[in-house]
Amino acid sequence: MPCTEEHLRAFLQLPSVRGAVGQETLSRTAKGRDVELLSFGRLDGEPRFRVFFTARHHACEMMANYALEGVIAAVLAEDEVGRSDFPAFCSRLGWS
Repeated sequence: MPCTEEHLRAFLQLPSVRGAVGQETLSRTAKGRDVELLSFGRLDGEPRFRVFFTARHHACEMMANYALEGVIAAVLAEDEVGRSDFPAFCSRLGWS
């Protein structure tokens, strides 16, 4: 069940996600690959809370990436969960 860079790119292009997630480079790996820093939630102003999540630290720990996709999808959802207090925070996510 690999979670590749291509998988991340496809997730970020989903209609519910595209344009709602800020992307920066947190750092670079020893092999020169970007480690993404994603921001989501309340990006336009001062959020009540700031939260930092990190995904995997080793190549075989891909389940954390899938779990964090679920967090992003829930925060951005046009439903009861997405309209709750979740959007009151700005989340930063180190994605490797």
